[in-house]
Amino acid sequence: LALEAETVRERGREVEGERFERRLTVYTALRERGVVPKTGYKFGADFRTYADVESVEELRHSELLVRVHPAAYVFEPRDLALDVRLAHGVRKTMVFALVGDDAAEETEIEWWSLERLTP
Repeated sequence: LALEAETVRERGREVEGERFERRLTVYTALRERGVVPKTGYKFGADFRTYADVESVEELRHSELLVRVHPAAYVFEPRDLALDVRLAHGVRKTMVFALVGDDAAEETEIEWWSLERLTP
């Protein structure tokens, strides 16, 4: 099955709307930094990431879980606690990518990283 990249993007926009654009922006930013993003579905995140990857066959454990939100997103303390505890439980760091208004020439992403502190 061969699909054109634009066909996939169009379908993503039909299904997810603005959420697709935010996720694509973050995916692209991660790839530009040399990070390999994969689906984070089973962890309740948008992506799990792998750094310093020589080949796909050599993927070790992912380091980060990334959840993508619009820049104006208001976090509920309970949701933050759930996300951070989940990431801690699977030995990963939770990262939130807050994506700005894509009306700008270059969409800005604000990165937040949260970890659980235990005494």
